[in-house]
Amino acid sequence: MQSLDYKLKTSNTSYVTARHDVQYFPSSLSSFSPTTSRVCRTPLTSGTSFINPESLKIAFRVVNTDGTNPLAPATSNPACFIQRVQVFANGQRCDDINYYGRTVAVHDLLKGREYNANKSLEGFDEIPNAGGSLVPKAIHQGEYIDVLLRPTMVGLLRCGKMLPPQLNLVLEIEFADAETALWSANATAHPASGTLSATFEIQNVRVLASQVVLDSALVESFNRVLLSGRSLVFSYPTVHTQQSSVPAGVAEHNVTVARAFTKLMGTFWDDDAGSRVSLLMNPGTDYAHIGAARVEDSLLESQMQLGSLQYPHNSMKGASEHFHFLSVLAGTYDDTVRNIDISRNAYLRLRGSFVAGFPTERVPKMPLSGVSTRSGDLARFSFKGLDGTATAIFIHLVAYQLVTLSGTGVSVLD
Repeated sequence: MQSLDYKLKTSNTSYVTARHDVQYFPSSLSSFSPTTSRVCRTPLTSGTSFINPESLKIAFRVVNTDGTNPLAPATSNPACFIQRVQVFANGQRCDDINYYGRTVAVHDLLKGREYNANKSLEGFDEIPNAGGSLVPKAIHQGEYIDVLLRPTMVGLLRCGKMLPPQLNLVLEIEFADAETALWSANATAHPASGTLSATFEIQNVRVLASQVVLDSALVESFNRVLLSGRSLVFSYPTVHTQQSSVPAGVAEHNVTVARAFTKLMGTFWDDDAGSRVSLLMNPGTDYAHIGAARVEDSLLESQMQLGSLQYPHNSMKGASEHFHFLSVLAGTYDDTVRNIDISRNAYLRLRGSFVAGFPTERVPKMPLSGVSTRSGDLARFSFKGLDGTATAIFIHLVAYQLVTLSGTGVSVLD
């Protein structure tokens, strides 16, 4: 019995002889902007030490180069300034996440409100607008702010295992353009009224992490494993995002993707309404009044077909069913206390937080129970009841990926 155990509580960490907080810098440029170079390559060289991926964060400075107007970031998370993230191990691409800022915005919505409030301490402060909604505080003309962000969606950096130096990791970041990274210039809902800045510069880019020095005997055992032909295996979920245009004014629309993974999510965007990062609009037709009763619901109907299988078996209808299957995908459908930072009003409205989830796992929260797509079946998404305002749909596909490190190099399997 634990209450009758009086032994000294110790943890054997003698195999870690030292820990160092380090910084990695880009191999070429130090300043980036939408009108010049936007790609930053940072080698994560650790010598003979292992990298602790849980400690890794990306840091940079956002400078408002407009001398007259304030700069309004699209979200409080600095990820809105990033368009694409890639990770290479020994030259092999292990992660490739496009539309990174929007993908992070979806992830943050599936976390609790306190989580997002705490993350804003390392990003951009939030202030209420005239309607009471929280929006990122603008950066005054000629000023700057230093921010940090965790590479939340980069699977290899979140695999939960120390990363050995033999991986020879390189982190490649492509920064976003002004249209993606900033609050819409014609948006009147931001407290910074008037014209907003559309020019900025990213400076002082660096990666913060911790390296650990292992006992020489343990390092030798790792080397023997690799030299004997065996492999070290890193397994983790990763995300693939693609965009598809929606014809103007249509009430029904189908999207086909060539790769279907463990979990699939869809988000919509209207290019006339706001940032392509933070706007996750509900594209369903709203009937404000039917007779004397007010109906606040979306008539959107959606379903995914993979080969002969349909997910869900009966199409999702209305906001309630869409949110139910989203909670299944997020693993919050049971009675355990967990939160999703989405309100009903935001889920139903144009400038909101609408995410449609299509879970394909046989057992929720167990990635390896997902359906196999090796047979080449296409995933076909069908949507009905559109109100004609959506101009694009983003499909986020979550896969379980394996990276193996051996004496001959690195191989990647999804």
